[in-house]
Amino acid sequence: MANNLSCRFFISNQIQIQKATPPMARKTTHNIFPSFIRKMFKMRESNSFLSKRAKKQDTFLIEGLEERTMLSADPILGAGYAALVQDSNHSTKTIDIVQKIQKSIKIESQATKNIIDLTSFLNDAEVSFLESTSTLENRGSVQLKKAVFAPDIQRVIHNALLPKVFKAALNSNQSQAGDITIGDSITITGDISMTAGTGGSGNITLGTSSSHTLNGDGAVGNDTLTLNANAGNILIKGVLGGSDSLEAFTVIDGDGTSAGVINISFDSEVTMNGDVNITATGTVTFNKSLNITGNLTILGANLIIFEEGVSVSGNIILEGDEINFKGGEESIKISNGGSGSITMRSSTITQAMSIASPPSEESSNVLNITSSELTALGDGFTKIIFGHFDSGDNHAVATAGAVEIGMRVADQITFRDEVIVYGGSISIADYSGTDKVLKASGNITLDAVNNIEIKNEIEATSANMIFYSESGKISQINDTKDGLSSESLRANDLTVTASTGIDLGFTEITNLTASNTGDGHIIINVKAVSADVNILSITQTNAVFAGNTTITTENGNIVVATAGTGISTVGTGNITLDANDTGTDKTITVNKVISATTGTILLTSDGDITSTQLISNSGNGAITLTSAQASINQQANISSVGGLIKLQAQGTSGIITMTDGVTTSSVSGALGDVRYESSTNILLSKITGAATVTLIATAGSITDNLNGETANILGGTTVLNTTSKNGVGTSSEDIDTQVASFSANNSTSGGVYIEEIDSLEINATNILAAGTDGTISLKALDGEIVVSGTISSTGDVGNVILYSLEASGDVTNSNITISKKVSSTKGDISIISSDNITQNADGDIQVDASSKTIDVSASLAITMVDGATSITNNSNIRYEASSSNIALASLNAGDGDITIKSGGNISDAGNTDVDLISVNLRLEAGGTIGSSSESLDTTVTTLAAKTAGGGIFINETDVLIINKVNAISVNRVGGAAVVDSASMEDITTLSNGSIVISATDLEINAGTVTAASAISSHGAGNILLQARSVDIDLNASIDGGSGHISLVSATNINLVAAGDMQTTAGSVDIEATAGLISMLDGASINSGSGNIRLLASTTLTLGTLITSSHVSLIADSISDSGTTDIDVSANRFRVKTTDSGSSGFFGTSSNHIETTVATLSANVGSGGLFITESDSLILDTVSDIVVNRVKLDGSVTASIKTDVAQSNVVTTGALV
Repeated sequence: MANNLSCRFFISNQIQIQKATPPMARKTTHNIFPSFIRKMFKMRESNSFLSKRAKKQDTFLIEGLEERTMLSADPILGAGYAALVQDSNHSTKTIDIVQKIQKSIKIESQATKNIIDLTSFLNDAEVSFLESTSTLENRGSVQLKKAVFAPDIQRVIHNALLPKVFKAALNSNQSQAGDITIGDSITITGDISMTAGTGGSGNITLGTSSSHTLNGDGAVGNDTLTLNANAGNILIKGVLGGSDSLEAFTVIDGDGTSAGVINISFDSEVTMNGDVNITATGTVTFNKSLNITGNLTILGANLIIFEEGVSVSGNIILEGDEINFKGGEESIKISNGGSGSITMRSSTITQAMSIASPPSEESSNVLNITSSELTALGDGFTKIIFGHFDSGDNHAVATAGAVEIGMRVADQITFRDEVIVYGGSISIADYSGTDKVLKASGNITLDAVNNIEIKNEIEATSANMIFYSESGKISQINDTKDGLSSESLRANDLTVTASTGIDLGFTEITNLTASNTGDGHIIINVKAVSADVNILSITQTNAVFAGNTTITTENGNIVVATAGTGISTVGTGNITLDANDTGTDKTITVNKVISATTGTILLTSDGDITSTQLISNSGNGAITLTSAQASINQQANISSVGGLIKLQAQGTSGIITMTDGVTTSSVSGALGDVRYESSTNILLSKITGAATVTLIATAGSITDNLNGETANILGGTTVLNTTSKNGVGTSSEDIDTQVASFSANNSTSGGVYIEEIDSLEINATNILAAGTDGTISLKALDGEIVVSGTISSTGDVGNVILYSLEASGDVTNSNITISKKVSSTKGDISIISSDNITQNADGDIQVDASSKTIDVSASLAITMVDGATSITNNSNIRYEASSSNIALASLNAGDGDITIKSGGNISDAGNTDVDLISVNLRLEAGGTIGSSSESLDTTVTTLAAKTAGGGIFINETDVLIINKVNAISVNRVGGAAVVDSASMEDITTLSNGSIVISATDLEINAGTVTAASAISSHGAGNILLQARSVDIDLNASIDGGSGHISLVSATNINLVAAGDMQTTAGSVDIEATAGLISMLDGASINSGSGNIRLLASTTLTLGTLITSSHVSLIADSISDSGTTDIDVSANRFRVKTTDSGSSGFFGTSSNHIETTVATLSANVGSGGLFITESDSLILDTVSDIVVNRVKLDGSVTASIKTDVAQSNVVTTGALV
């Protein structure tokens, strides 16, 4: 039904629609007013409603000016059925019904005033329109407190039906199937939403004039507005905010089934006291300025346009396939006191982005943020962000498009705040001009899914750079488009993460963090102009690949910083740090752990290398530290599982210093080598190597820097080789080892001092010590020493000591085995063992300087294999085996003396060499000296020997004197001189030991103890004295015990008055094969019950012969040396002169032979027989007289001398 009314009414203090009930869902048109109001209010007694406050009883006339069709959903006098309610305060109760429209109208009193309040639908009743007279107390407004609509109406049109002092007041959510248009200023109370197009599509227009405003209600509490124009556009015509700005303004993206807002346009200024959130698929346009106390977020747009400035206190997110800033330089900014970032990204995630007008910039399907547009960004953003990132990991989304970045203008800053760029790939473009540099005042972050390529110089000098590639490589491309190469990447901190490698060859940075997660190398070079670099963290995190890590400086120090996490690779790649310089002083300092697996760790610098944290390989990777011009300070452990560890300090005064307690270890691997090379000194803590440890101190020394006696060098199978100029260890602080073998070469001063915890071998590389000292001291605390390489000292001191000890109660093998020569040109040699000492055939011991001695001492045996030699330059040699045997090959003391003392036997180890060469020889044994099968071969002057358990067998190559040998001393290296406790004289055996002494000429002298015999055998031990070429001179007595005595001379045998011989039961056999036998008066031979036989090829001069058995004398002539003594006392006496002429005589007429014998048989030449018998004498046949000739083995088995039976007395001369 449509009616054209001519309506006139007066407004009281309040007109209120109390309630309305919506009609059935149908289109209804009410022609309530025939036309729009030409004059909304006409004042009868005043000129203008706006000019002054309405007074009580003023009358206002509303009359239609033109025909108008009202919609049943119109928020003023619409909504289907409505009634006007009269103010109860008005005195007039008359109601004039102008027209009745289906329902009745009631007038009721209201509490509020000056408000047209469309609050609720009316109850079902007659509706009439009336006119009434009342008073307007105050200005008012329109309020929509609840939804007012008809379900079948497509849109709501709210046009200005009241003067400007009235506004559309939105107090409730609005929803329409079609458009929503409010052609008035609007106030928002609380959280309000407006939805247009619920029926399919709809637009929203708020305000139809630039004079309209959209604000909050001015009351306490937040006022927010949410708009949703499904598949439609939104136009905000008037000013948004200003007097009571909204706390939030939101444009949402549809209702889940529709396309949402397409375009949204703000024609006037926008001022917000909260966030602005817009989601649109078309164009978002701000034609005037924005001032937002909060965040600005625009999502999903095709185009975003800012015609003027933007001031935001929070974050800005702009998502559009194109974004245009037209407000000029610094028109987009953070408001004073604000803090926020700006994000620019494409709505189409895969779309490419071009930033700062790169030279190859494209316009199609590319989000272009030109260099001129970047100038619109004011300084002060916390971050400038380009592109999409995944909120899960905060990195570029997987489908992000490619990004290319140019720069602003020459020598200008492109990014004045921190910038973050996300992209599928990122490229920094180069230019043809040499002054085109990408500069930033803040940090630069490049975050890509794939590769990041840097072709131009980037400068963020006082800020940091962060590069991240999820699946690609990060590299500097040496693009020379501008004629420049090696264009720098310049920043304070550089953080780089890639998947397939990092190659940044031209950086100028201070701090570095880098990580590669896949297959690829990390290569970063710091240019000379940048100087030093601090490494905070470098990692290769993929265990499958062999990605290397190489960090180099051209003129700067490298520090693996304490504040970081160090350098590591879990793959098989190498780690290289190379601190180069234009001089000689750039250093590497490792203050955090460096770790790898099987790859090489290489640190190289011109200056010092200092490690305060672990450097390690968990596999068999090698580790090398090289200081080309300075030193290495190792203050922390270095380890590899079997890889080579090499430290080189190559500076002129380069030193390798290991701090007390630190360890270098390469064990459990196939190689396990450790090599330290220093131009000067090496100060050791602890080194463990499974294979070889090599220490080279080219112009210095190797010393112990470890407190206590813990081993410096360890490894059960380790070979230790040292080379030095000024010593290995010192006399007060040796190098402690626990290794398998050792070699050394020390050239100039100092010595070689090694203390081995267990066993030690001198390997084939040998030990050589020279220079002003040259001492060699090798000590094994509980193990053996094996000399498989030569030991040689040519030093001015030149002492050598090998000392093997054994822990108390231990049964460890503590032998010393010498298989190669041990020598000293100027010093003494001591070989001391707690067990055995063995000199193999090539195991010679030699001292070259006069007065320098050889001292060999073993608690057990000393064995010289045939061919071994110990030799001095006319100085003493002492061998002692305190509780076991000594087997001798060759000892040569020249004009020096030899003393040998054995708790067991002293034997000849072979038959090719003279065993003993000296002036004086002192032999002392608990067993035998020599043996029955192998005499000791000597070339000595004087001999004294004694045994406690066996015989003495000496084969002298020359003249031998049995005499007193004074105490013989040797110089014990490292201690006091060793002196035998007393002098020794005579030749003495015990335990039935025989004495066999053979020489070319033999002289037996008495010692100082006159009561003792010069030669004394115990018990049944036999005595053989043999002069193979010349004489036997017996100047002292011989005691044969009960054994046999043989003196055999090639020429003469001389017995002085003291030259007595005695045996209790043995025979005495004296033969001068080609000479005489001379017994001076007083000399006696007493054989007890044994026979006596004297045979001289020439003359025989008798002293006294005494036996209870028989005597046989054979000579050219036989005479008496004295005048009164009985010369022969025997049972039977056989005499024969071999000269039948006058020289063949027995006694002389002037000096008879005095006898006391029972039976005599004589065969004498013409010289006659002159005998004086003390009692009766029988001249008769004397049967065979047999004596035992003592053989060289000391026995008499099958060795007899028989003078056959002889009858009567025969002579051609006198018989008296």
